[in-house]
Amino acid sequence: MLKCIYFEVGSNPKYQTELRYSISTLLAEMPEAAGNIIIYTDSPSSYAGEVHIASTWDVTSTIEEMITGSYGKYFFRAKPYILLHALRSNQCPCVFLDTDTFIKRGFAKALRKKLLRGAVMDTYLRRNPFPECIGFESVLPSGVTYRYDPHTAVMYNSGVIGVRPEHAAAIEDSIAIIDAIRPLSLRAKDQEQYAVNEALRLHGVHISTIDTSLKHYCSRWQKRYMHWRFSIAPDIAPNPMSARRPRIFVNKPIGWCFKQASRFL
Repeated sequence: MLKCIYFEVGSNPKYQTELRYSISTLLAEMPEAAGNIIIYTDSPSSYAGEVHIASTWDVTSTIEEMITGSYGKYFFRAKPYILLHALRSNQCPCVFLDTDTFIKRGFAKALRKKLLRGAVMDTYLRRNPFPECIGFESVLPSGVTYRYDPHTAVMYNSGVIGVRPEHAAAIEDSIAIIDAIRPLSLRAKDQEQYAVNEALRLHGVHISTIDTSLKHYCSRWQKRYMHWRFSIAPDIAPNPMSARRPRIFVNKPIGWCFKQASRFL
């Protein structure tokens, strides 16, 4: 059994549409995901009619705890927090998916194969993402000492995070890494994705990427393009959710062209 995890708060129709589109493409590739999807949300009533597809976990009373560390609030701290809760609650492999993703052919096969080797993340990004943290060290909840080393520090995108129950200690440590480096890099973002892959590395967990069988359209103009397509064709993100292969594709050139054309829309 494998659980697919989503996080949607704020009841923004745009993000709910993203989520529905993502789930529809997931179901087309992995029919067995039906009934094994969990949406962590502050608006569970939005999905009340689809319990056969996805269950919900109401985060209304815990959202502040999820996003708040000793330094203050950081919204994406909720991602490893939720993933850790899902691992401990379900005791099975869990895959966190951002709402702004859609699934392509081959995802299911690649995911199963790569989870056998270790953990899965979206794509490799860069080395030494937070040079302002060089030399910093801290003891993590597992007892492992975290030390920022520019020679080993790399960052992967967290549009997808796939882990197994035995990786729970690494995910717990990733929350502590966020809390440790956040005060040193307050102007930066993406600490959560670095913290997750760094904690996995510290625990000796192999990380595989899966971006060739999934699209994460997180960049500004690719995201705006997708939202525009959703707005002109509401049936693309079915309500209720149903299995459907991707009907919109996006990449950097499409995003750039949309940016240029947007002045005339």
